[in-house]
Amino acid sequence: MENTDKTKKRADKKKFRLTRQLVKLALNDGWTQKSIAEACRTQQSIVSAWARGEKQGTEVQLTPLLEIYGNKLRRKSFQVYYSFDKDGYKFYKVEGKIIFSCTMVEIN
Repeated sequence: MENTDKTKKRADKKKFRLTRQLVKLALNDGWTQKSIAEACRTQQSIVSAWARGEKQGTEVQLTPLLEIYGNKLRRKSFQVYYSFDKDGYKFYKVEGKIIFSCTMVEIN
């Protein structure tokens, strides 16, 4: 019985690595830092640190936001790019973070 208590306490303290993104989703959806703090039972200053990426909340603290926005965190973002050549348009779907971007310009 003692081991399950220790396991539960560790789970309560596990940091959620996507805290900043989760808070940003809520803020962009019209929540205020104060309303997030009330939902997560913490202080507004803590939510401010989460939004800046200085601190991470625990999964237990962030449960109210995870229930609403958790599915959006799991989505992969993508961009669609195109090029044009003699055969017509070609479209490219790029998933994940864009780390390099270049615009091709034809010089005559």
